[in-house]
Amino acid sequence: MRPRAFVWLLGCFASACGTPLEASLPSRTEAQAVYLALAGANAGPGWTFNGGDGTRFPDANAACSAFADSYGQGLSVDRLESTATAGTKRCWVKAAQDKTATQMTLVQLEGEDNAVALADASGLGPIEAALTDIAKACESEVGQPTGPQTCAELGRKKHQCAMAQIDRAVELQDGPPSVYGAPAFDRFGNMFGKLNPEGATPPRIPRSEGAIESEAIGFFQSGNSGYASVGEAIAAAKRGKLFPDVVVPADPAQRLERGNAAAIYDFKFPCPPDKKAPWGYSHGSRKRQDRAYDDALQPGQGAKRIQPGG
Repeated sequence: MRPRAFVWLLGCFASACGTPLEASLPSRTEAQAVYLALAGANAGPGWTFNGGDGTRFPDANAACSAFADSYGQGLSVDRLESTATAGTKRCWVKAAQDKTATQMTLVQLEGEDNAVALADASGLGPIEAALTDIAKACESEVGQPTGPQTCAELGRKKHQCAMAQIDRAVELQDGPPSVYGAPAFDRFGNMFGKLNPEGATPPRIPRSEGAIESEAIGFFQSGNSGYASVGEAIAAAKRGKLFPDVVVPADPAQRLERGNAAAIYDFKFPCPPDKKAPWGYSHGSRKRQDRAYDDALQPGQGAKRIQPGG
């Protein structure tokens, strides 16, 4: 099975920067927590940018040039800047007639040892250990707040970092998947499913939160959604759905639904990292997340938090 992988990306657009150049550019997206679908052939180390086709470039200069070229409006690279976040650079591009430039945060995608370890893990103990390693790596990569950054803002970045590794691990698995990343369910444990590509086992698998968000963004950008913003379109698409971060099936060859979940895990990134993070409340119900997940899927063990501090 080779589903798409997803990575977190950040950008600065017309609504955020307000320069004459940006106002004339086609909208990429108004959502900051966007999952960019990457074809499996493009997976691996490199640099990428939001709104592209998922290609990984060997260095930041090449990614910045590709970002400028992607608009097809004669833009050129203005400058590259370092940022406070490891693994990112800020790419500024401009048109010849403009004095101002627009920016895009480029993201460096490094090695995927933790994703490989999760893909190879067998049994709940090794799976939990691999998930904890992913949480620790994302905590280290994003870091703690500095200056105007907030714990909530960095927590979202860490969560996106972790989910990118989960999606990559799912892609690397051979045969029926032993883990699923952010699968969609209703409150009765029925999955929002799709056909498994190439007739693989099981025949139907859950759609992911990232895929549902991407479809909502595309629907909004088509101009036919009737929603005032992309945020409204995403919220409507996710309404009534539960998205546990990671679900381990009891029998990977069978449909992932109520009665076939061995374990459920959710990433939490408290600030500071040695603090115990509380459970939030589910979008798909009024219950606390762990209770909503357990009631819906009735797993073999209760839902657990995965934190970088253990």
